Amino acid sequence: IVSRAGGRISGKISDKDGEPVLGMVMVFLMTDPKNIEEGNTDRVMDGKYSFKGIHPGRYRLIALDMLEMASAFGGGGNEAEAMKQFFDAAEEIEVKEGDRISKDIPALTKAPEKK
Repeated sequence: IVSRAGGRISGKISDKDGEPVLGMVMVFLMTDPKNIEEGNTDRVMDGKYSFKGIHPGRYRLIALDMLEMASAFGGGGNEAEAMKQFFDAAEEIEVKEGDRISKDIPALTKAPEKK
């Protein structure tokens, strides 16, 4: 059954200068950094992202510039730790039934500082 009550989040992704990102960016919509689902990631090449049919809840929204972030995800076994750092630093967004949220976000090019 498909419902129109699912939430939607969309927006633009900017680089460090505030310009639209045109390179390879991955956008993650997560409730838990250990649970990344295929439906909650979006590969972006044109600086725009969109998630549809989102269940109500609290999420973290993260955009990673994959070319710049290659060292964080280079297969050294620290991918889970890196995702947790990004998750902890990301702003929390609450999605309610039927919400249509427009949220522009920066593409991260390095890991956030550890607290």
